[in-house]
Amino acid sequence: MFKGLIHYQNGKIPFIIDNYQMNLFSEKELVTLFVKEHNFKTNYILTGQCFDTDNTPRDITLLVEKSMGSTCYLTCFIVNNLSSDKKIDTISFESRLLDSIFRYKYHYLDLTRAGVNLAVERTEIYSIPFNICGSTYELKYLIGQNHRMGLLESFKMSGKTSVPLQTAHIEECYRITLLMNRFSKFITSTSDVTFERITLSANEFIVADFYCKCVSNNPAVDLDVLFCEFPVMKYTAKILDNLAFELDSKITKSIPLGHLANYDNLYTPHRFIEQITAFEYLFEKLEPEKAKNNKFPLKTQLKLMFDVFPEILNGVSINSDEIANHIKELRRNIVHGYAYYYDFNNDSNIKFCIIKIADLIQRMSLKLIGFDNSEISEFRKIVIAY
Repeated sequence: MFKGLIHYQNGKIPFIIDNYQMNLFSEKELVTLFVKEHNFKTNYILTGQCFDTDNTPRDITLLVEKSMGSTCYLTCFIVNNLSSDKKIDTISFESRLLDSIFRYKYHYLDLTRAGVNLAVERTEIYSIPFNICGSTYELKYLIGQNHRMGLLESFKMSGKTSVPLQTAHIEECYRITLLMNRFSKFITSTSDVTFERITLSANEFIVADFYCKCVSNNPAVDLDVLFCEFPVMKYTAKILDNLAFELDSKITKSIPLGHLANYDNLYTPHRFIEQITAFEYLFEKLEPEKAKNNKFPLKTQLKLMFDVFPEILNGVSINSDEIANHIKELRRNIVHGYAYYYDFNNDSNIKFCIIKIADLIQRMSLKLIGFDNSEISEFRKIVIAY
């Protein structure tokens, strides 16, 4: 929870932020004027000050998603450190998932065995260029401590995923955060993606913290073994470029992610319908002429794509035509009201369909990104997750 004052006109309005909902309160006329100006307004920026337990003021910048009366629903906000007037130049992510993807523990052991003192120097492991809307950025993955700060920088030994900023505006910080969140989701094939901390730096010194809904104190699942042999440089740049085509709510070019499951439950009717939507979206991108042809209904489309990736059905006693028919009938029963499913977990045939269509969607997504069949097969052998 954060409390403070918002700068408005020539005055200040008290606020409390809880779970990214900011409530303004005051008996003064300023709140009434604020509501008249901002009611139902979307995507705008507010500035002010927030206070720690000792009432020390710190600058705060807020990106408001929408306002309703005296309540502002926040997309994200930035809280500056004490007496910091340095220009922000980098956004950095502390994340167990990113550490797993970029193979932190394996690099840490290799560097330590090579005699590198990671307590006094930082080592750059990867430098990966990517593009957002025509602007070139560079993702850097670093291991070790800032020698000028040492352990005062952080007592937690972990890697740091950093991206130098161009404007340092709050919107830019949010877009890069959204991109890294989507990247982590796609690579791990799960929607349960959060970052432990996001910081903003100036000349390598942390000067502010960045808060959004994908920052959480709950640590993510450790997936180090899964990415033991993951060739980071081969896949990361292309995936980031594709995911950065559009970083808003409407996806028309980049790969879909809405079908991804969470760790608690992989098998739900909602996820299955999302899978069908994702499949049809990808099929239209990969086979636009066939997608428009009435001779290619869902079953035919599914069979065609399973035949493109026959390895999906290797070792099972079912062919592409049979699984395509199972998936088509399951979608038909749900969408047209012939059956109402409470729990998919009790039906092994449904679980099998969900697993195989998840595999198919990931392969189609990699093909849309631009990977060839051998690269897709290699990715699947290394990173196998539903």
